[in-house]
Amino acid sequence: GSEGVSGYDEPHVSAAPWAKGDRRAEAIIRNGGSNKALAELIFAMAGLENREGKRIFDPELATLVIRACIETTDGVTLAAIGKARTEYNGEKQQQAAGSAVLSEALRRGAMHLRYAGAKEWRDATSWRIVDHIAK
Repeated sequence: GSEGVSGYDEPHVSAAPWAKGDRRAEAIIRNGGSNKALAELIFAMAGLENREGKRIFDPELATLVIRACIETTDGVTLAAIGKARTEYNGEKQQQAAGSAVLSEALRRGAMHLRYAGAKEWRDATSWRIVDHIAK
């Protein structure tokens, strides 16, 4: 059955909605430790490899994403993320921009964890997609 939804034959019993995430966290810990897995996930959301092959990241973005994901009281708002990451002055524009920034970082994290689809980058052919879209 689906996580958090009871089965047809057991109407009052359901798996906790966070059970799937807990199982994934346990698998990450079993497969080599949580610190390395967490570091790789944060890098996937807020980092890149530069021309010299050095792994670099945006500490502001990483901090905002982590705060948005784990702080349950006095957490960072979408407007605060939008204000930090864009030039918008209006609250509604900042909220929308913050939502887009957070969604993109989380999508990159989901691709890293293989929860969302992604294509492998191939130097010889992948850049051509930009040329194809422009036509």
